[in-house]
Amino acid sequence: MEILDLSSNRLRELPEGLFAGLSNLMHLFLSHNLLGELPPGLFAGLSRLEDLTLGSNRLEDLPSGLFDGLSSLEHLLLYSNHMERIPAGLLAGLVRLNNLVIGGNDVTTLPDGLFSELNVLTHLEILLKPTANLPDSVFAGLTSLETLIVNRFGSEPLPFAVTLEITGDGQFKAVAPTGAPFALELSLAVSSGGEIAGGANSVTIPAGAIESAPISVTRVDVEADTATVDIAALPSLPEGHRGYILTIANPTANSDPGCSNRMTR
Repeated sequence: MEILDLSSNRLRELPEGLFAGLSNLMHLFLSHNLLGELPPGLFAGLSRLEDLTLGSNRLEDLPSGLFDGLSSLEHLLLYSNHMERIPAGLLAGLVRLNNLVIGGNDVTTLPDGLFSELNVLTHLEILLKPTANLPDSVFAGLTSLETLIVNRFGSEPLPFAVTLEITGDGQFKAVAPTGAPFALELSLAVSSGGEIAGGANSVTIPAGAIESAPISVTRVDVEADTATVDIAALPSLPEGHRGYILTIANPTANSDPGCSNRMTR
């Protein structure tokens, strides 16, 4: 058996071992049932499984090792459940996952490192409560992401902060604490008393990275007290990205030969 569709059957529970022996199963559909919980070893042995749909159930929690061994999984749909949290490590080992719809109308946050192994993930939808926030580095490692939808159920778009930070005397870097959901090319404005190394007028945080490479700024006007660099403009969200906005925090870096760089607010 390669395809099993048990969706829309009003199933309330599934016994552990139900899928034992189905080692060739590739597509499993369990959506639109009444499932409130799943046994930890329910999917054990399904190493060829590529599609798993668990949306539109009543799942309140998931065992942290539920998806262990599903190394071929490419599509995982968990939409429209009642989960208040997502266990840390739930997605560990899902190295081929490229489509993930996760969350429910009770999820308030996501654990650190939840997506850290998903470097081939291209499509991600996150459904959160209106009061929810995302932890730092949550998008770190998502180097292949093409679509990101962050839904807080009718609330204002979720802000993702971008800032300039001092790294040393005459150097700064751009930082996106959550991780860059796409390559963030930030236009820079430098005061007339300063110059950025190489004549650069932008800095880029690569997709899936937390920060850019360091950039040097020097004071070329000896009469100027400082040379100031600001983020002049933020990029627009690419097609397929919605539900969040980019914002600037701590946006100014100063350089003065003879003293350490400093941030101004």
